[in-house]
Amino acid sequence: FACSLPHPADTIKTCMQGDIDRTKYGSFRETAKAVMSESGFTGFYRGATFRYGRMCCAVFMMDYLQALVGPMLYPAKFA
Repeated sequence: FACSLPHPADTIKTCMQGDIDRTKYGSFRETAKAVMSESGFTGFYRGATFRYGRMCCAVFMMDYLQALVGPMLYPAKFA
């Protein structure tokens, strides 16, 4: 899955956003070190299952909408 490459950065960003007062997480690099020390390498992939599931649902929805709306927008191509 292509969304697995940027997922660690997204996890770090989410941790930083949740710590509004910056009491637990500081900079991007400090947050990465904290996640690594707390959970190890797998900590960077927290929430990956939900994200992958959401991406699969989005692909199916877009495919369904394309099949539904495509003939209305381009009737000559679907005749």
